[in-house]
Formats: sequence, structure tokens, C-alpha cells
Amino acid sequence: MTLTNTNWGRERVRRFTLDALGGSAHGIVHLGAIRGNLLEEVILVDLSITDSAGRPFVSVRRARAQYNIADLLHKRIDLTSLALEQPVVVLSKLPGTDSLWNFQRIFPPTGKSDTTRGFGSWISADNVRLTDGQMTVRLPWKPSDTLTVAQRDSAIRVALAGETRAHVVEVPSGYQSVMYFQKIQAALPHTRLADPDSESRLFSVGTLRMLAFPFTPPAAEIRSLRGDFRMDADSLWFRNVAASLPGTRLSLSGAYMLQSGDVNLSTNARPLALADLRWLYPALPDSGGGTARLELRYRPKGESDYMVPSAELTMDGGSLAGKIGVAMASEGGLRLHDTDLRFDGVHDREAGPRSHDPPERCSRWPHRAGWRAHRHERRCRRVVRRLA
Repeated sequence: MTLTNTNWGRERVRRFTLDALGGSAHGIVHLGAIRGNLLEEVILVDLSITDSAGRPFVSVRRARAQYNIADLLHKRIDLTSLALEQPVVVLSKLPGTDSLWNFQRIFPPTGKSDTTRGFGSWISADNVRLTDGQMTVRLPWKPSDTLTVAQRDSAIRVALAGETRAHVVEVPSGYQSVMYFQKIQAALPHTRLADPDSESRLFSVGTLRMLAFPFTPPAAEIRSLRGDFRMDADSLWFRNVAASLPGTRLSLSGAYMLQSGDVNLSTNARPLALADLRWLYPALPDSGGGTARLELRYRPKGESDYMVPSAELTMDGGSLAGKIGVAMASEGGLRLHDTDLRFDGVHDREAGPRSHDPPERCSRWPHRAGWRAHRHERRCRRVVRRLA
């Protein structure tokens, strides 16, 4: 064991680690150096894993892990602390009916039915810290199958030109929608990656800050996020997670489907700043707010739905209350549904303020283009177009 604390010993451990990872990974593993007192801690420098084609999966400039050597002797990887500097993760699923996630291709299941417990059966880490992290999620994208050939070609051109909310790029096998998460700073009191007595992984987040780009800019500025996240082979889910944006406090529950990329999200905002929701739709006003509930059902293929079952907002010197539903197709179409809004003194940018008018009500307008003849319906449609 003493030899592991010499440069010669660390180099031997580095080569052993590369051989072990390379034997289990269907990809390319690089490790620049190993440092530290290996009886208590290990420091990995310039670690990266790519798929066999060289496409990135994971890289970290410096990782420092501390542990109890007795746990390792009992075949348990229980880290007492883990610090990751500039970690970069790319989760990618290429277009194709039988496409797998990159991590499924790089680390495929062994297919063995052996239930013997050993190294890898227990993996956990306490006091995890991430500094200056980045994550990219790339999902298959294609226009709706209901479109004609000409409509599909048009939808592709519009998407690649950046004229839809999804950030779509062309890849050799088709198209992908890309989501970016940048400047990640996080502290996780506990993580559980493997346990024979549990089918799910656990990520307990104590605090997290980041800039999130699930769509084209602007970003969602997450100033604080706290809660437990669980993941199995099919999905990632969470309940009652607390999040803070510059002017908004949220309680969130939801799920992300790993195979389809579908997102279901339920939030309760008290208070809510409309400017904090411009990452959903940039045309929202940059001032105003109140309280609201939001139900989001995002679908990479087909129609996504953004519903506000209840809201009480102030904006443009007036007030707005009620509910609204906005459905958006992946190729850029938009329609309103389940809408029942009441306006009082809301400023109409075309006609000017009308605070002397009595409260007006918009309810279930026809879902077609054009303007109604009645003044209050015309006014309501203008306001909701700014909101939607």
C-alpha cells in the first residue's frame, strides 16, 4: 500500500484504472494523472470519456474523492466527499427508432443474471460539490408525421433557422433538439448511484445555481434549487422541489421521460415575476407579476401544452385574473384553449390605456386567425397574444 503514495505507484494505479474503465466502456477513456494519498483520497486530473466515434460524454478537469479504505475492502464505494471542477456532461440520443442514449451505448448492460454482490453494487457519495459545470441534452427531433412533404420541408427550414422555440440542429442521421445548462454550481449532501436494495438512484440537492436554456434564449436564471431527485431506467422524477428565480419563488413537481424526452411539470409560483418566464415565451412583458399555477407538458414531437389554471397578475398598470392555455406545436404553430381571463385597466399598446372602462372578460375565443369586430374581444386578443 505504501507504494501507491509514490509517483511510480500512482502511475501504476492510473494505468490500472484506465484498463478497468476501458474494459467496461465501449468508448475512449483518457486520464491525465492520478494524485493524492491513495489510502484516503484520490485526485483525478483531466478525465474524459467519449463514445467510440469520439463524441463527448463526460469530462472533468479535476475530481477529488475522499473515502474510508475499510469500505473499499468490503467492496463498497462510499465516498465521504467528492469535488468536481468544471464537469461537462453530454447526454445524447441520436435519431432512429432503435437509438439508445450515449451512456447506454458506452456502458451497455452486461446481460448477466448473476446476483452476486461486489464492486459496483454499492456506490454512494456524500458532500458532493460541482463547480462551473455544464450539461447538454440532445434529443431526436423531426416534424410531425401528419404534415405533407412540403409542410415538413418548411417546418425543417423554420426550425433550423431558429424561428421556433426548440433549438434544432442537423446531424448526419437526421435532426436533434438541444438543451443547454451552464454555469452550474451545486452542493449535494447525498447521492446514491447503486444499491442492491433500491431500483432507483437518488440525488439530494442542497443548493444549485445555473443558467438553463431548455429552448432558444433567453435563459432561465435559476438562483436556488433544493430537493430530492430520483431516477430509474425510464424516468427522472421529483416532488415539492423549491426553486428561486430573480423575482419568483416556485414549488415544483414533475417527471422527465428518458426515452421520449417528454416533460411533465407542475408549479406553484408565489410570488411570480412575468420576466422570469420569458424563457418559456420571450413575448411576455418584462414587468408585472403576482401569483399563478403552471402546468407544463412539453413534447419534443407533436404538441406541447402550457396551462395556467389560475392566475392573479398585475401588468401594464392594470390587473389580470383567470386561466389560460397555450398549445404549441414542435414546428411552430400556436393555439389558445381553456381560456377565461378578466382584465381591468390593462394598457392596450395600440389604443392606449382605458382605465375608465369597466372590467372586461375574454372567454373561449374561436381558435382561428383574424380579429373580432367587438372592441373588448379585439383588445383581449391583443393582450393575450403578448402573454402567449
